[in-house]
Amino acid sequence: MNFTLKAGARALILSPERANLIGRSGQLIRKSEESWLILVEGKRYQVNEKSLMPLDGFSPVAMVAVERRKSA
Repeated sequence: MNFTLKAGARALILSPERANLIGRSGQLIRKSEESWLILVEGKRYQVNEKSLMPLDGFSPVAMVAVERRKSA
């Protein structure tokens, strides 16, 4: 599944690349090559684009429904 990340939106950190931040969310500031600068609780972090999931407009329920249709 492809997700779109955009500056100003919120995203969830999912990767062990930043173990102390897994499951935390922040505001995306800007993209730099394959990573994003993200603001989490007033601190800036560089996080790999593949380690992020957008929260704005994202519905986990809809994603589960799509996965169910794929497996059926």
